[in-house]
Amino acid sequence: MKKPLATLGLVISSIVAVVGVVGLFAPRLPGLPLILFAAIGFMHTSPDFVSRFNRAPKESSYIDDLLRERSMTRRNKIRTLTVTSLLLIALFVITDSIVARILYAVFAVGKYWFFYFYIWTKVEDGHGCPDGVDCPDDEGSNGDKP
Repeated sequence: MKKPLATLGLVISSIVAVVGVVGLFAPRLPGLPLILFAAIGFMHTSPDFVSRFNRAPKESSYIDDLLRERSMTRRNKIRTLTVTSLLLIALFVITDSIVARILYAVFAVGKYWFFYFYIWTKVEDGHGCPDGVDCPDDEGSNGDKP
């Protein structure tokens, strides 16, 4: 009895997802809420959908470091800021509303402020510490090489 209900849930979630994607481009159809409802439907009907996200090491490494240590490597910071900046620039260009454009600019400034002052930059092996500077990962206290 559980299999037909799961199949019905997958079919309904797929239809809602397709309508949600169409809604991203249609002016009067709410696309994002429909996509979120479809994702919730997929989570409740398909354990494979949930396990796929739990097994993703690349995405979880960003989040794990950020949540546990409130830090990111310089490479991860640059990737995150680049993607979000491109998204904000695209939204700024396609939006006609002055209020929305001001909000996007405030979000961009706030994003960079938050990343600069509240997220510590971890030093990767071989990156970021010149000779003679004491790095957190160095074994010696004065940064001298043996």
